[in-house]
Amino acid sequence: MYTIYQITNKVNGKSYVGFTTENPPERRFVRHRNLANSGAPGHLYNAIRKEGIGNFSFLIREMGENEEYGRNIAESMYIAWLGPEYNKTYGGEGAHGCSPSLETRMKISKAKTGVKLSLEHVAAAKAGRKLGIPLSEENKKNISIKISLRMRGIPKTLEHRQKLSDATKKYWKEKKNAPLAQQQCGRPISG
Repeated sequence: MYTIYQITNKVNGKSYVGFTTENPPERRFVRHRNLANSGAPGHLYNAIRKEGIGNFSFLIREMGENEEYGRNIAESMYIAWLGPEYNKTYGGEGAHGCSPSLETRMKISKAKTGVKLSLEHVAAAKAGRKLGIPLSEENKKNISIKISLRMRGIPKTLEHRQKLSDATKKYWKEKKNAPLAQQQCGRPISG
């Protein structure tokens, strides 16, 4: 079973179209949120971090039984039809596990064959890989300060603590008032 879904930014109307076999498909939306929160790179994740997950909606476009059709045809068709701005590819292959064809690998090999690197280039490459580059005392002190702040947290002002408290109260009030069918992993699903 597969699902083609669309995630839309309510602020600017930009969207992302994806394919999943997860059941229920809303789990994929939750995974996108978690990846954004963990700092994963990508247009969609950058937008989620900037606008907040509450400004995104999750819409199921199509569901079906044939996963190969969904991955290779349906996803590509929806991407071509809708023109989502956050997609990096035309679909079907995803960003992971994509390898160049034999023809492409041969072209790359031919282009690099016989190319001699300058001594400066080789030296710079070796220097870049060198581990254990000594740090100045000032660099060590700055690193130590940043690590210690991260470990114990940066002190918050009374105003900041009040904003955090208000946001938490608002979240729990909205969660309490949201119907159970609209909740997924403790958060309301936008629709």
